[in-house]
Amino acid sequence: MMKTKINQSIKISLDTGIFQLDIYTRHLDIYFTFSNDWKGIYEAIKAIKKHQPGSIVIEATGCLEMHIIVTCAKHVYPS
Repeated sequence: MMKTKINQSIKISLDTGIFQLDIYTRHLDIYFTFSNDWKGIYEAIKAIKKHQPGSIVIEATGCLEMHIIVTCAKHVYPS
């Protein structure tokens, strides 16, 4: 299995809402918004993976974040 190179200096902040995901990379000063549905989640994962972040911080908002958390675990940081 090929390991993804991780850039420890890149940190991603992700805010989950009922209808959208707001993603910000502080060190790169890049802001993305995606819909909080399966299509938007997979688009968000592609954008996140492109930057190979060292960490992702996701706001806990009453289970609205669960789909993106599970998808990040499977696709951004596979074991």
